[in-house]
Order: sequence, then structure tokens, then C-alpha cells
Amino acid sequence: MNLAPLNNNNKFFSDNEYNYYVSQAREHLASLDTKIIFYKVNKAKSQIDDLYGEAYEEEVTLDSPIEIPAIVKIDAPENKSYISDKTILRFEEYGNLTASLLIQDLDFYNANIVYGDYVGYRLTETQVLYFQVVNDMQKLGSKNTFLGYKPYWKTITCAPVNKGEEFFQL
Repeated sequence: MNLAPLNNNNKFFSDNEYNYYVSQAREHLASLDTKIIFYKVNKAKSQIDDLYGEAYEEEVTLDSPIEIPAIVKIDAPENKSYISDKTILRFEEYGNLTASLLIQDLDFYNANIVYGDYVGYRLTETQVLYFQVVNDMQKLGSKNTFLGYKPYWKTITCAPVNKGEEFFQL
């Protein structure tokens, strides 16, 4: 397979312009000052069941946390019931977290976010919400490119988890 540089869009868009727009996006993220705290699951150190590929909470080992700039959106909380036709035994849970990240930032921090990893988001100075990655967007489409040139961002979706902060202390 020939891995020659992409020249299909050079008449309208160059590598210099691409780098300029990525630097502008990075500057915008810096001005927002919103970050996710990425916890990579260390599969080599975790005790994972051979048959089901699962692990108990105490058997999961996390790598050191990494703060990565992102645009973060948390969906509206859901009010649910354990018994669907009753209004008793209700609970409320945070909505899913969606984070848009620059691919160059992921490369810079050496952060390969995959399904099953954990993400923290600082809601206030004292409260951090924790989520688990449920869509890691490994396949990037043309919507993630700038004018069809090269992909420069990806969006991950994470579901809330009910693990205490002690799980995330290293």
C-alpha cells in the first residue's frame, strides 16, 4: 500500500492552514479551560476473567490520571424507577458525558481512549463526576475533518458510573 501524502485537497487547503486551524482550536480550548481527567485501564495489571473478559472493581488497575482539554457536554439527568409501573424506589442518575477532543492533544498526551476506560469531569472545585467510555469513536468519518483534509478531532461518549472516589485514587 502506498502511503504517499494526501494531495487531493491541496489546491484548496494546505498543511499550513490545517495546522493553523488546529492551533486556533487548541487556543479556544485553552480559553474555555475545561478538561477531562482520563484514567486508562491497565489491562496488563488488571485481573480480567478469561471467559467473560470482565473484572471486579477491586481487580481493575488504573494508570496515572491525565488531564486533557476538551469541550464537555453532560446530558440532562434521568429520573428512573426500579419498578417501572410504580413511583416508588426512584433514583436519579447523571446523563451521559460527551467530550470532543483534538487528535493532536491525544497524541501529545499519549492517550489512546478506548471502550472501558474511565473519565472524570470536575463539576465544581470539590465534586468530580466519573464516567466510563461507552463509545470511543475509533472509526473517524469525514465529519471529523476540516474541509475533508484530515481528521482533527474525535468525540467520545461516556456513561455515569457509581464508583466512589477511592476507586480513582492511585
